[in-house]
Amino acid sequence: MKYNEFLSNYEFKKVEEYQGQATKAPVVSVVVVTFQHASYIHDCLEGILMQKTNFTFEILLGEDSSTDGTREICIEYAEKYPNKIRLFLHHRENNIRINGQPTGRFNLLNSLFSASGKYIALCEGDDYWNDNSKLQKQVDFLEANPQFSFAFHDATVINKNGKVLRKGYLKDGFRNNLEQKVLKRGPDLLLSTICFRRNALHFPREFFNVPNGDTFLISLLGNQGKGGYLASINNSFYRHHFGGVWSLKTELFKSRGRLLTYFYLGTFYKKKHDTEISDYFLEKFLKERDLILNSATNMQERGQLVQQFYHMKKSKAAFWFFLYNLTHDFNGRGNIFKRNFLRNMSSF
Repeated sequence: MKYNEFLSNYEFKKVEEYQGQATKAPVVSVVVVTFQHASYIHDCLEGILMQKTNFTFEILLGEDSSTDGTREICIEYAEKYPNKIRLFLHHRENNIRINGQPTGRFNLLNSLFSASGKYIALCEGDDYWNDNSKLQKQVDFLEANPQFSFAFHDATVINKNGKVLRKGYLKDGFRNNLEQKVLKRGPDLLLSTICFRRNALHFPREFFNVPNGDTFLISLLGNQGKGGYLASINNSFYRHHFGGVWSLKTELFKSRGRLLTYFYLGTFYKKKHDTEISDYFLEKFLKERDLILNSATNMQERGQLVQQFYHMKKSKAAFWFFLYNLTHDFNGRGNIFKRNFLRNMSSF
């Protein structure tokens, strides 16, 4: 999807780009998405501004209409660093809801489309970097290794007060360079730790519907090259708190989100005729399906889910009906009409 098409489909109220004259033709565009981060956004921006580089970089700061003072802090920084920060003031009218929940997807995509750097780095407003040479090391690596689409490092998990909960975020086996086959499967890497080539990124329509955008983004980058792990970069900080969009959701909510994510990734790779990866996500989908079935609170609810899975195999419409019920409610209203409608649909 192109930027003009994105705005035409999703921008209902024009985004305001705050005054400023950010660096022209930067080497790196740093994308920051923030909402209700008044207690944390200072650390985030300072961690970026402290970067020591032999190249220019810009900060694309997307503020999603917070009510806790985050917007005012962002404006202060934009006024203090007009040659470094491009501030986008967003409106809730443009919010893209996924799986029935508000998201920062419009905010993120608007900044990614607006980025002009050769490379893009990401840092959410409640996370922050802890190494003033992070960008320099990642760009140096990517310049020297064209077969890699991005470079990444590890992170330390902290709570809202900065107390360390986990010294390392990456799972065993992921503190090393990663091949494309591994990356296409969407491994659990933090977006705040990566720096990638802007020309490696594109936005298929599935990306606008998938709940786990980070999983999809890593998978997309895997189509363009390998991932380079840089142990020499100090861990950044990933904050685990009650205001987090994902970290403290219920397990059932996360499971439904993963189910949709696996479906859209499987659909994407099926279109690309990548059978191996498409089948991988189908298997993940089926396992997640079983987890959700086992979470049913009573036999009637479980029976409804089983019936919907059965119909899912037979028609695309049934599949979408199943997803709708699964991610919204189980009350089955309108089932008679929908079942009659599904019988007339073509099979897969």
